[in-house]
Amino acid sequence: MEFFFPTKQDFEAAVESSVRRVVSDEVPKAVSQALKSESLDTDQCMEEYGWDKRRQQYLRDSGQISYYKVGRRILYKRADIERFLDERRIAAETQ
Repeated sequence: MEFFFPTKQDFEAAVESSVRRVVSDEVPKAVSQALKSESLDTDQCMEEYGWDKRRQQYLRDSGQISYYKVGRRILYKRADIERFLDERRIAAETQ
């Protein structure tokens, strides 16, 4: 059995490469997720999910999605929208 003992420079280079990858790939995702607010208004819903105002109105009127009305402003809980989408997810067929 053979063993590989990297030099200090090789080890540091490997660690640096791994840290750079994590920082460039994973940190922005985590920051983006953390910055997402718990609720969305109609414009944010349109931007993030592509639902125009008419579609949102239909989903509210048909009772398919919960919402809050604060004055004239409509708000949706992000968790409710995600749950709505997850319930309608169609899994890929495996062969």
